[in-house]
Amino acid sequence: MNKTWLFNPFRYIAGLTSLTIGWAIMLATAGIAWFGKAHFDGVVDMHSGLITPFSWYLLDQLTAWSCAVLVFYLAGLIFSASAVRFVDVAGTMALARWPLIFAALLNLLTTPITDPHNIPATAIIIYLLEALFFIWMVALMYRAFCVSTNLKGSKATVVFVAALLTAEALSKAAFYFLYRHIH
Repeated sequence: MNKTWLFNPFRYIAGLTSLTIGWAIMLATAGIAWFGKAHFDGVVDMHSGLITPFSWYLLDQLTAWSCAVLVFYLAGLIFSASAVRFVDVAGTMALARWPLIFAALLNLLTTPITDPHNIPATAIIIYLLEALFFIWMVALMYRAFCVSTNLKGSKATVVFVAALLTAEALSKAAFYFLYRHIH
């Protein structure tokens, strides 16, 4: 398989096509997460153990993705000299989340850890592998951001890091509000 498809598929697909594929993968990820009780409760965050209705797992995906899209789109509008299309940012950010399906699958192999001082070695390995899938997703998000905003070099890196931190903070606030008011 061509490495470009794994690390920069946005050279081949973007816009509505990547949005459709990304949403389908997010739906599948939500289904797997539901079985494993894994909540993607941040742009780059996952916690497991909380049992909730399936709709919450869908809401997790939608909220995390929406926060990323909003912040990265605004960052592109502010910092790019090129025209930035919302559908390109939305689509590439949806598709960039595809490695999380593997994190959700790996989570099925763990059981909730009740004693944080006694974590089995296999769980530690699984957690490290899950972290690699998050790193891969962030790398894809960076590529998605650069392609959809036409930013390059150190400017792209600085704006991306600031936008990612902002999106994560926004998603945490959104999840706090949502989960607090859903009960």
